[in-house]
Amino acid sequence: MSMKTFITGGAGFIGSHVVDECLARGHTVCVFDNFSVGQKKHLPQENEHVQIIEGDILDKDALQKALLDFAPTHVMHLAALHFIPYCNAHPLETIDVNVKGTEQVFALLSTEELPSLERVLFASSAAVYAPSEDLHKEDEGEGPTDIYGTSKYTNEFQGQVFHKRTELTTIAARIFNAYGNRETNPHLIPEIIGQLKAGNISLELGNVTTKRSYIFTKDLARGLCDMLETDKFSGFTTCNIGSHAEYSAEEIVNFLREITGKDITYTSVVNRQRKSDRPRLQPNLDKVESLGWKEEYDIKKGLQEIVDTEL
Repeated sequence: MSMKTFITGGAGFIGSHVVDECLARGHTVCVFDNFSVGQKKHLPQENEHVQIIEGDILDKDALQKALLDFAPTHVMHLAALHFIPYCNAHPLETIDVNVKGTEQVFALLSTEELPSLERVLFASSAAVYAPSEDLHKEDEGEGPTDIYGTSKYTNEFQGQVFHKRTELTTIAARIFNAYGNRETNPHLIPEIIGQLKAGNISLELGNVTTKRSYIFTKDLARGLCDMLETDKFSGFTTCNIGSHAEYSAEEIVNFLREITGKDITYTSVVNRQRKSDRPRLQPNLDKVESLGWKEEYDIKKGLQEIVDTEL
């Protein structure tokens, strides 16, 4: 039986790449997105295997109708607020969307009206981990430090309850720092690209020494689909997805200087600096690699594709 995959937030930065990957694997896809951040132009416009529904996960009637009409075999729940400065400034909205919205998704997926449903994957985050200099493993204790991480930590409890209630395989994908084309929030790399696109080679940045594990969105989409399809996962499970390499903003600027041939400089500006920031955030990837997944994009290849597309 072919897979029918329902994707909340499917027009977003990560979601739109997941849609592309699902279609490449032969899935029939239904995208459910309120387009507050995601963009329709990032989705296939004339493809008989894609259905696009504008709706909000907090709108029970709209979400329920979409699910019942589509009758998915698999669900990938990606809809969320995930730009941390915005979440910190709007904590109650973050709880509404990320926690209440996720609870509504799980509640509607728990009904007996979706007998074809086999498996559910939802986006968790590396932000559930406590700060550490070591590689983060799925079996270590959690310790989020901000409202976004707390909302994702809560989602994992919700996922466990959902699994116990339904006995469906439920996967929490702990996503590390994604980068690529179609970015919808002003994270580090799109902020740099935006300033370069405006003709500015004297960049204004925030924290420049903290290091992150950057995973290219095409690699991320493949990994998420591998998790959704594998028969190696059962019950409730958490799974890291990120990169073995880690880089600081300084190093990203150096790579872009090399790729573009521009004499790019930068200044760390106080009003762009996060008051609290982890010095590093890097995953152990044994679990996802046990599925046969490997990164195809190193940082230079990924940045080169962004530059070729955006500049």
